[in-house]
Order: sequence, then C-alpha cells, then structure tokens
Amino acid sequence: MMPWWFWILLWTVLALLALIFLALGAVHLFRKAMGAVEEAGTAADRLSGILSAGADGPDRMVSEDDAVERTGSSVVGVAALFVDPAQAREDFAAAREDRRAARIRRRVDRKRSSGQPQRYGDVFAE
Repeated sequence: MMPWWFWILLWTVLALLALIFLALGAVHLFRKAMGAVEEAGTAADRLSGILSAGADGPDRMVSEDDAVERTGSSVVGVAALFVDPAQAREDFAAAREDRRAARIRRRVDRKRSSGQPQRYGDVFAE
C-alpha cells in the first residue's frame, strides 16, 4: 500500500499537467482566432476597396478590354449572371480555344528559341 502523501503528490501533478495542457490549448486557440480575425479584416478591406473602386475614379476600375482579355467574355461582373446559358457556353468554348492556341504559340516560341525539337502537331498547326 502506498503512503498518503504519494496520492496527494500524484493528483497535484496530474492537476498541474491538465492545467498546463488547457493553458497551451487556450493560447493556441487564441492565436488561431486572432489570425482569423486579422484575415477577416484584410478580406473586408479588399472587398470595400473593390466596391468603392467605381467611386474612386476610372483609373481604379478594370477596363472592359482587360476583363475580356482575362475572362474571354465580353460580359463581366453581375451582368454575366443574366447572360443566356447557350451564349455563355459559346463564349467559354471560344475563350478556351483562344487560351489553347496561345499556349501552343508560347510553347512553339519557347522551343524555337531554345533549339528544342518541336511537336509535329504544333509545327503544322501554325
């Protein structure tokens, strides 16, 4: 049988370990929560900057040509939600073909500049 002071010592150590574990967990959770709050603030700042871009002037707004170049569609933003689905599919297919052709051109140019052999389909696709 163990002496009475051993049980007091054992439970004291276990309680201290539990408190240390809980404190470390609380610190970890607090840091994660502060990181999430900081990210939410950054996202809110970005969103407010995007929403107020029209009020700041035309130099901050994305031009329609830039939007067409990036998305491949002449309809961007909220207006794109109301486009006929068939037209949206056609726009997407055309943009996909344009991206594919641009990728092939870049590959051919890169291989030509480095003296690498070309793919048969790439050479005769030009």
